Amino acid sequence: MAKTWCYAILGPSGAGKSTLADPLVRFYDPGSGMIRLDGHDLRELSLAGLRESVVLLDQSPYLFQASVRENLAYGRSDATDAERGQTLSAGERPHCDCARDARQS
Repeated sequence: MAKTWCYAILGPSGAGKSTLADPLVRFYDPGSGMIRLDGHDLRELSLAGLRESVVLLDQSPYLFQASVRENLAYGRSDATDAERGQTLSAGERPHCDCARDARQS
């Protein structure tokens, strides 16, 4: 894979996209062997740096039992409120709207 390129893993439900993607961001490490990125074992790389470089868009959004602010801060805790508002994509806004509505009910 070339550096600075954007790659997408696409496929129908059940095709194994999450099975492939989850270990790439170290949601879990392989039981044996290793995954290498640019020749480096992922376990040798900074977990924060690795996760800042990868975006996962699951089919079903997951919201923690916390405020919308805390859910948005989970990925980047040092972001200001203004930055968080500016970085919401069109796909993310409805999820936050749903969370806000659920908290108000």
